[in-house]
Amino acid sequence: MAGRASFGSFILAVSAGLLLAGCTHKDLTLCPSGAALAPDAASMTVFKPGAPIDLSSVLYTVKIVDVKPDCDIAKRQDSVQSSLEIDFRATRAPNGEAVSYTVPYFVAVTGPDNKVIAKYPYTVEFSFAPGQAVADFTDSVDSIDIALRRGEKAYAYSLFAGLQLTKQQLEYNRTLGHYAQ
Repeated sequence: MAGRASFGSFILAVSAGLLLAGCTHKDLTLCPSGAALAPDAASMTVFKPGAPIDLSSVLYTVKIVDVKPDCDIAKRQDSVQSSLEIDFRATRAPNGEAVSYTVPYFVAVTGPDNKVIAKYPYTVEFSFAPGQAVADFTDSVDSIDIALRRGEKAYAYSLFAGLQLTKQQLEYNRTLGHYAQ
């Protein structure tokens, strides 16, 4: 009976070892980096329609607060499939009604030479409950395929998330204090 127990333990240990040997540890330092395109496109202020452009007319402000990249690199290392999880925070005056909004944003891919090689548009919806002043929400971009040329590494690429601003919103952002140097 003791021989069977030790043989069973041996089989169990070998099976566990084989299962662990099949697992791979994902090293995110090998993936394309991910970041918000700051300061120009990391924040968007939306004003009430037809109202003057000043603080009393702000409907809401939304910001990208975090960008978390992930990827799967092809075995031949000739391509990488990247994904991003993007965290947003919207704020407004605390006396508003329940309302939902849709925010346009984009993900730009830059290559080893820091030139934009692709730009993908997205939208994300969020809501404020009655009287709610802050709404945190997340959106996921699941599949950005990047073909790698011979000798290129996935970590030489970058993914930048930005809010799709109008010209007026961009000009407003540039009047804010974080642009003064």
